[in-house]
Amino acid sequence: MIRSLCKAGLSQEAIALAVEVNQSTISRILSGKYQNSNFKLAMGIHMLYLQHCQSIPGTSSVYNAL
Repeated sequence: MIRSLCKAGLSQEAIALAVEVNQSTISRILSGKYQNSNFKLAMGIHMLYLQHCQSIPGTSSVYNAL
């Protein structure tokens, strides 16, 4: 999900700000070096991804069903 958000133009800093973590945390997740399991972080990234998907024309009906 983070890679998709980055490909869509969001910076690591913007993602980090949205999910209330440091940019270095996002960087470590992307590099596979993040060791902590954190439900709140995972849900924050998931919700940001869904919000982003809803902003893409033609996809909102799919994600509104969730």
